[in-house]
Amino acid sequence: PCIIKGNVMVTSYYSCDPDPDIPCKHNGLVVFERDELGSWSQNAFMEVPGADDKSWLVYDLTADDNNPEMDRIVVSVAGGSNGQVHMFERNSDGVFTHYQEIENPDANGGGEYGFGSGIAIDGRNLVVGNPSFPNNGNYKGTVYAVRRKSSGVWDHVYDWKGADNNDQIGDEVGIHGNTVVFQTERSSSDGGNNRCYLYNRISNTNWELIQTINENSLDLDTFTEGGVL
Repeated sequence: PCIIKGNVMVTSYYSCDPDPDIPCKHNGLVVFERDELGSWSQNAFMEVPGADDKSWLVYDLTADDNNPEMDRIVVSVAGGSNGQVHMFERNSDGVFTHYQEIENPDANGGGEYGFGSGIAIDGRNLVVGNPSFPNNGNYKGTVYAVRRKSSGVWDHVYDWKGADNNDQIGDEVGIHGNTVVFQTERSSSDGGNNRCYLYNRISNTNWELIQTINENSLDLDTFTEGGVL
């Protein structure tokens, strides 16, 4: 897929040689930037650590035309035994390069495969989903809030745990400003009906539930997968 925000566009690449003895190239990202005349040119061609011919990428972009130093790209590597999330930021030359790997706060708690299944970024705020995290149950899921400190380090500050078996929260997440949205897949406590949760950030460790939307209240058979703000 292609993502465009402001003057930055990101797409992924995956290519294989006709010769079956030559392995496929690693998954990676290509970044394009629009100049003041409206022309697009390549800014960076980036291999993503941990990506290989069996993985795929999930990514999001935040861009600020008035302050390009704020432009950031977050990408997760899916399809392996352990999900990985990486942050790319502009270097001093204005080119996007690998900046930091975002660690899984529950790396030893099971469900490593799902970490990064859903990701969304806006400014200094990042949301990462892990729908396969068991959380003392069966696929309850977890959503993590990550924030960029003044030191430049991205750090886990908060998380939401799925309450019921098969909630699978975190497969789709969204963020805009201080508002986060995510949904359940098939909550066993509500007859298998999906729910959508919206939270507002009061502080790093204090998030207020704004509203819960149940698909039954909308007279819908099922929510469409997605959680974009």
